[in-house]
Amino acid sequence: MLTSPGWRGPNSQWHVLLFFSFALVLGGATTASVLAVASGFASAAAEVVRHSLLVCLSILFSIREIGLLSFKLPQRAKLIPQSVFARPFPANVVQFGWELGTGVRTYISSTTPYLVGAILLLGKPDIAALLAAGVGFGVGRAASPISRFASGDGDRWDDLLDRRLGVVTRAAFVATLLLGLGLFLQREIR
Repeated sequence: MLTSPGWRGPNSQWHVLLFFSFALVLGGATTASVLAVASGFASAAAEVVRHSLLVCLSILFSIREIGLLSFKLPQRAKLIPQSVFARPFPANVVQFGWELGTGVRTYISSTTPYLVGAILLLGKPDIAALLAAGVGFGVGRAASPISRFASGDGDRWDDLLDRRLGVVTRAAFVATLLLGLGLFLQREIR
């Protein structure tokens, strides 16, 4: 996982996961901060333009998510360099977690984070919503390695994930779409 094999690792896996999870959340909060600034610039566009663009992106992402259309999402396909892992603990784990938590230095197969980004960029959210989304992204990323390690059987956990991943990612997308729509409608009613 994140340490040397098994019992030979000098740091307990829980310590590694603690630093890693903290860095994932910090990375998500960093991305949220960047989105906050970008959202400020986007708010200069007319409301009808922002809302139309958000509706178009939601439809496009929905079509991609159900598999009717396939296109690559913008992301950096390059892996985090090995030099990061060669650094001493905890700097290596924190840097890796932060870079993974930002969502910019990793492969993201699901459309859901892009939908959240579009909602945050174009929906004119307040800073609390932005930070909640960023922290939520980091916590969501941390849930996988923590639950995998806590399961006690990583191979079995991987098999269960492989069988359920499609359902989980689609359910997350639908929940995000409905939540985003609900927040948008709530703001418009006020």
